[in-house]
Amino acid sequence: MKKLILLASGHGLNDCIAGYLLASLFRFELSELDLGMSVLIYNLLAFGGQLPVAALIRQRYHPRQLLTAAYLLHIAALLTFALDYRLAILAIGIASAIIHVVGGNESQNGSEKARELGIFASPGILGLVLGGYFAVAEMPVGIYCGALALLLLLLSRSLSYSSGLPKMQASADSHQLENHDLLMILLLTVISFRSAVWNSFQYLHENQHEVLFMIGIAAMSGKLAGGFLADKIGLRRYTLWALMLSLPLLTIFKNSLWALLAGVFLLQSTLPPTARLLIRRFRLNPAMGVAWAFGLSIVLGGLFFMTPLRLIMDSNAIIAALILLSAIFVGIRKIQPSI
Repeated sequence: MKKLILLASGHGLNDCIAGYLLASLFRFELSELDLGMSVLIYNLLAFGGQLPVAALIRQRYHPRQLLTAAYLLHIAALLTFALDYRLAILAIGIASAIIHVVGGNESQNGSEKARELGIFASPGILGLVLGGYFAVAEMPVGIYCGALALLLLLLSRSLSYSSGLPKMQASADSHQLENHDLLMILLLTVISFRSAVWNSFQYLHENQHEVLFMIGIAAMSGKLAGGFLADKIGLRRYTLWALMLSLPLLTIFKNSLWALLAGVFLLQSTLPPTARLLIRRFRLNPAMGVAWAFGLSIVLGGLFFMTPLRLIMDSNAIIAALILLSAIFVGIRKIQPSI
């Protein structure tokens, strides 16, 4: 449990630093192109970079050294931000990719449950919101974040880690995550995520920071609860139903704050079971499953947001049709509670 708490704390600190640095960019007199490129580069490194990190560490996996490097990159990002924000963005982006993949992989600790993944993931969005708030409020928290990074570096050095990426055995249950299940989960996740981010941007634009805190708490609570609920109900069953329920709350009823909070809770609650399902699918390289869960959906959501397809999702009729098709899909699938 000590190891899991430290890994979760590192995740929360990582996202807090990222939120702080990215939001602080608005104090610089940057052009819209430079600002947009900075955010894009961070997201490509932090989330898209998880896939190459997982591929690179498959043969040579040294979690202690990797986490040490991530915390050193945190400190480097904070120190270089005022001198050259580009170097800081590169540093925090690479650190984020390492923290998500290594932290997510190590948080399993040999368990087949989703709850540990939920505990690790839970502080992320709240840390991001807090970091953004610190920057907007112009609170000089960089020295404190750097001190926490150094403390976590020292504490993490004393932990025991897995000696290599475990090659998990295939589940005794014959029902695995099939391609159409994966496609449906990714589709619903991307659309729901895009809607949640867009709605959050609206509140940020209106300077309703208290609402962002509520969203962060809803997301954190969802990740914590989702792991436990999915372990009880079934990973695939819980994921699909929670995603279907989150979609109308984040789209059709998006003008209601309580609907938004409930939708964010449900959407984020699907991360732990989705991660567990993907780890099972990539059982020869579980770190790749972690990267797919923590990174790929974010990247796809961002790409979706930048395409004309996002306009289609503003139609309540299309959303309702998608929900109906999803319900039919779930209805015709024989989903076993044990998964």
